[in-house]
Amino acid sequence: MHAVIVRTAVNNDGGGTSLVSPSQEGQENLLRRVYGGSGIPPERVLYVEAHGTGTRAGDPVEAGALGAVLGRAPGGRRRWASAR
Repeated sequence: MHAVIVRTAVNNDGGGTSLVSPSQEGQENLLRRVYGGSGIPPERVLYVEAHGTGTRAGDPVEAGALGAVLGRAPGGRRRWASAR
């Protein structure tokens, strides 16, 4: 696979039940900012490699945020991969 990294971003998506617990809203906001500022519309994304921590708290939140932002974008098929 060949790819070009167009933009990166980091945040603390904490704010769930504690400062360090993940927040789906925080992850969705980050994804929307990154795609909004990159000039690449979410519907053009064909592949995502997720962090995949293997935790009951983090993985569902990460998958939910990706689904909310990228999965609801019109058109296109997506392939999801999780690095562990």
